[in-house]
Amino acid sequence: MTNSHLYIMLERSPNMGIILGDSAYPARPYLMTPLSNPQTQQEFHCNSAHSSTRIVIERAFGQWKRRFHCLHSELRMEPRRVCTVVNACAVLHNLCKSQHLADFQDILPDDSEPPSDPPIANTRGTSDIRSFFIQQYF
Repeated sequence: MTNSHLYIMLERSPNMGIILGDSAYPARPYLMTPLSNPQTQQEFHCNSAHSSTRIVIERAFGQWKRRFHCLHSELRMEPRRVCTVVNACAVLHNLCKSQHLADFQDILPDDSEPPSDPPIANTRGTSDIRSFFIQQYF
C-alpha cells in the first residue's frame, strides 16, 4: 500500500478524496471503513452502501483470479513487475469482457463474495469525516 501512487497522493493531499477499505487497513483521514456498531438508520444505510460497493470490487478480483491463475497466489517478483502483471491481467480481462467471451464466473462457482456483514471498523482518525459523510449523504 505505501508504495502506490494513490497512497502517496492522498498522504500529501488527504482532502483529495476518500477510498473505501476494511479493518485490515490502518486508519487514515482519506480511508473510510464501516462502523463497527451502527446506531442510527443513517449509519446502517451507510454500512450497507459501503458493503455493496466493496462487493463489486471483491467479485472483480475473484473473476481475475479464476481467469488468471497467476493471481491466485503470491507473485514472486519485484513490486514494479507485479504491477505490470496485474495491469496486463486487467486489460486482458476487459478485452475478454468486450468480446463477450465466457466469464469464468458463469463456469465456476463464485467463492469470492465477502460476508454480508461489513468488517469491524478501525475508526481512529476517521470518525469526524465519516460522521460528516453520513449526515450529508444518508
